[in-house]
Amino acid sequence: MQMLNSLDPYYLSGAQITASYPIKQLGLEVIPTSYIIVEPGRAVGWIGRAQLIPRSFDYLAGITALAGQYIGSHLIILESGGGAPEPAPQKMISYVKNLIDVPLIVAGGIRNEKFAYKTVKAGADIIHIGTALEESKGDLQKFASTLKKITSAVKKAGREKSKTL
Repeated sequence: MQMLNSLDPYYLSGAQITASYPIKQLGLEVIPTSYIIVEPGRAVGWIGRAQLIPRSFDYLAGITALAGQYIGSHLIILESGGGAPEPAPQKMISYVKNLIDVPLIVAGGIRNEKFAYKTVKAGADIIHIGTALEESKGDLQKFASTLKKITSAVKKAGREKSKTL
């Protein structure tokens, strides 16, 4: 995985070099992935020294994702950061999805069924719901309830999306 908008060479190539031999030894399947950090970025943006994609710059997110695809990524991740107030904007998700030909994952800020529904409806192929888990604060019943609602919302958005295709 490459953090495409990092200013630190470690996240562009160093981590991949470091991990390559252990991955080979373990026989793990490698899925080339481009990781793109969107405002606010939170801890991952800070740690990765990312040049954050502004939330209103759909074009910049799109061409960054397209560049990731062109350098060989099989997946693109738009990441707003764990615990972000909300996921990447719907308009940005749609713009990116319409530009690329590989699956799009959206992560960061998906804490409830409303955000999950809107994110999938906008074009996300996969969502990462770490924020929902974090907000359950170890209460597995609360997380199970949230997960059930998110799953229903994702199914609904997926059915609606498939009708328009």
